[in-house]
Amino acid sequence: MDEHTIEQLDWMVAGAFAVFHSYEEENGDEHTKFIGIFSTKESAEAAVGVLKKMQGFADYPLGFQ
Repeated sequence: MDEHTIEQLDWMVAGAFAVFHSYEEENGDEHTKFIGIFSTKESAEAAVGVLKKMQGFADYPLGFQ
């Protein structure tokens, strides 16, 4: 996973990592899902690792931020 995939948000408490999943359909519709807030980058990446194999995420595995 790219080190810039999961980024710490400046407005959050230090050490918290927010994960979102976004993608754009061929017709131009955009979708964003808030996944959650994690206390470590490692736990955020672990969640992404599980979710990107699941229905609803697998078609857009690079959509995690």
